[in-house]
Amino acid sequence: MTDNYVASTCADSVHVDAITGTASVLFNDGSIYRYTNVSRRAIIKFIIDDARSLGKFINNVLLTNRVKCQYHTSTPEYVLG
Repeated sequence: MTDNYVASTCADSVHVDAITGTASVLFNDGSIYRYTNVSRRAIIKFIIDDARSLGKFINNVLLTNRVKCQYHTSTPEYVLG
């Protein structure tokens, strides 16, 4: 489980968990989405890659057909990242 700060024009932060295969993304507009059934291999690759791109991770991994997405309507009491 890790929080990584990666500069991005689409999202403020991401929280990924390779054990559960989940990711939560806080987008620039304040919306939060939780993704489940995320490829654990892709999460680990994202964590260890120094040249990672949050936009590419979202588009190539989180927006695939196998991944389920849920919008969070409540504001968290913590900041991702």
